[in-house]
Amino acid sequence: FGDDSICLSLKVLLCTNAEIHPKTFHILIWDQARYHTSKKVKQWVAEQENLSILLLPKYAAELNPVESIWRILKQRVAANLTRLVDALKEAYLAFFEKKSAEDLLQFAGLAL
Repeated sequence: FGDDSICLSLKVLLCTNAEIHPKTFHILIWDQARYHTSKKVKQWVAEQENLSILLLPKYAAELNPVESIWRILKQRVAANLTRLVDALKEAYLAFFEKKSAEDLLQFAGLAL
């Protein structure tokens, strides 16, 4: 990840969602990874009228539900493979293709 990929990902998210829900205001909750807090990303976010960012405290993985998904992904996928990039990529894609949104919410401790 880097500044450009974060901005591009957000742009795709906002444009895609705007087609369905044009007046939606987005609030993203992020950890304080460098690519989330870079000058370029902060500037791009500030220019968006329908987006706000809330930053989690530093070193507070327990507050970030996505960390649970990454932990499970590492346990079930990465730990069982060789370190070849193509094999990891294929396994990660297969993992997410097999999981529903409900599965991922449950992994994150957010299931309803």
